[in-house]
Amino acid sequence: MTADMDMSQYMSIFLDEAEEQLQILDESLVKLEDRREDPELINKIFRAAHTLKGSSASMDFKQTATLTHAMENVLDLVRQQALTVTTELVDVLLEALDLLRQLIAEVADSGSESADISATVARLQRIQPAAGGEAGPQAADKAAAAATSPILQLNDIEENLVRAAEIKGYRVWHIRVELEKDCLMKGPRAYIVFKSLEEVGEVIKTVPGVEDIEAEKFELSFELLLVSREDADHVGNIIKSTSEIASVQIAPVTLDQEAESRLGAASLQAQPGASPGASAESDEAAKRLNQTVRVDVRRLDVLLNLVGELVIDRTRLAEAENGLRANANAQDLLDALEEISTHIGRVTSDLQEEIMRARMFPIDQVFNRFPRMVRDLAHKAGKEVNFVIEGRETELDRTVIEEIGDPLIHLLRNAIDHGIETPEERARAGKPARGTIELKAFHQENQIVITIADDGRGMEAQLLRQKVVEKGLLSAEAAGRLDDREALNLIFMPGFSTSAAVSDVSGRGVGMDIVRSHLERINGLIETHTTPGRGAKFTIKLPLTLAINRSLLVTVAGRIMAFPLSNVVEIVQVETGTVQRIHQQDAVLLRGQILPLVELAEVLRIDSPPERKKTLPVVVAGISEKRVGFIVDDFIGEQEIVIKSLGDYIGQIHGLAGATIMGNGQVALILDVRSLLDQAEAKARRELAS
Repeated sequence: MTADMDMSQYMSIFLDEAEEQLQILDESLVKLEDRREDPELINKIFRAAHTLKGSSASMDFKQTATLTHAMENVLDLVRQQALTVTTELVDVLLEALDLLRQLIAEVADSGSESADISATVARLQRIQPAAGGEAGPQAADKAAAAATSPILQLNDIEENLVRAAEIKGYRVWHIRVELEKDCLMKGPRAYIVFKSLEEVGEVIKTVPGVEDIEAEKFELSFELLLVSREDADHVGNIIKSTSEIASVQIAPVTLDQEAESRLGAASLQAQPGASPGASAESDEAAKRLNQTVRVDVRRLDVLLNLVGELVIDRTRLAEAENGLRANANAQDLLDALEEISTHIGRVTSDLQEEIMRARMFPIDQVFNRFPRMVRDLAHKAGKEVNFVIEGRETELDRTVIEEIGDPLIHLLRNAIDHGIETPEERARAGKPARGTIELKAFHQENQIVITIADDGRGMEAQLLRQKVVEKGLLSAEAAGRLDDREALNLIFMPGFSTSAAVSDVSGRGVGMDIVRSHLERINGLIETHTTPGRGAKFTIKLPLTLAINRSLLVTVAGRIMAFPLSNVVEIVQVETGTVQRIHQQDAVLLRGQILPLVELAEVLRIDSPPERKKTLPVVVAGISEKRVGFIVDDFIGEQEIVIKSLGDYIGQIHGLAGATIMGNGQVALILDVRSLLDQAEAKARRELAS
């Protein structure tokens, strides 16, 4: 490490770290309104602001550093209980956070800052004297100065080294070594300690200086700053391996660090079974952090594509093996081929699983932006909302995560605007003044399920029927034929809204339509449940990944088609004699329910001879409550397939979601079940009208 290192190479690292700290501030400041005296939460907010200040200063982004320093001064007074947390205080801190986001966005875009921070900094500074006594910055500086040990009084070069180390992901440890009282060779013992530490890092400062230590111009203790990737346990054990060491004290160091974070917080006694400095929990978290690597998602996409090709080759190899079994004279070759096939199958399965895991991200990356949004919207609407999030750790494919954000935003905005009532309305209804919105995510079989539920006014099917007629989206006769389940789905129609007036939250009739279109894009489903006066619940079901999934293969007019298993309810054999004509459409009674029957070849407009068998193979496909039986020629079976896009040249074809390559090289088309259901429904309406 050198003092004149080129800091520009750390820009991407700085931006990643800045985004992490901004997110911590966003989540924690919203929680602060409800947990105003939680010291752990307050310290977490302070540390995030402190870290962002240090990294921005090291990159010479002065406005970001100045703004975070002003926030840090206010937060320090809160930590000392010299300042009380109020809604107004949180508002100012959130205003500063928004400005920080703007500054970081400017840095990412142009490499420089231009936003004016003076007004926000002034508001933060005006808060500080209100705490009584000395002004905030001066009081904080005096407290820090009183607690600062010589080891932390760094010159500019040393400060740059520490900041650069933090940005690059290294740890900076403040170490105090105490020699035994009867140690006769202090200098050599210190030299052995330094040489041992060279194996795991670099010593950038000592107190006293190196020359004084070599000349033994010190008592029985010396201090040093170590830059390393190792944790406190490992560093402490290395030092304790040297004889005549009485004790070792280790603490993490960040610039302008407070007394509570330094040596007194962590002590390594040179005794068998002694506990090292940092807490076990923080050390474990640091270990996990050091074991993670940021990977360009494009590289993962390439790897995933290679895995897809391996899956195809594995299937083709199995086909070749089956073909060779017809040759009785090739038994040895067959055995070897079977062994190879088994091995490739195992390797590709493991590789596929690992790559899929690499693409998985905690859904918290989406959820963590919502608490602030819900708070701001609720305040603006004059409502009180308790926002509960569960299942943050649930993992989802990156592609799905990128698409799910907007639908969830629309659902939450609608829950606040349409669902949750004002405190006065809730009081009249016998409800608590504060409404509740719950956002949950969990795994269910091979899907991710996300639910958004509120305890608001709910929805009334009859009111929805009236609104859709008033807006001219359906005739009164058509609306009257809808059952309650179908009426609830009216909210997803383009142009539909129950708002009496347009606001900046809702009322334009586009939000819920966007929700459905986004979910359709990633093969997701949404279901609506409501109890008038009690609340509403939206359930979203998403595939774990969009790249590889299991499908049911069928044949239609000599072609192979694939139904995604997530849309297949069951497969049945229907006797021709049981098929009836109901409302100009073929149907069959299946377990007491009428199931419409449609020729898949006819929906896809494929020429197929009108051959009628005694028994019809039928795939019962469905989305939400909708069910249709698609008549096919034959079933092939289930298979894991690699989804390939049809490409821009072919474009989007109704009824098809993509294609895949079979083991024999033949192309199979993957069906878009939602589109097929819509086409079948449209066909039924045309026949009924004729």
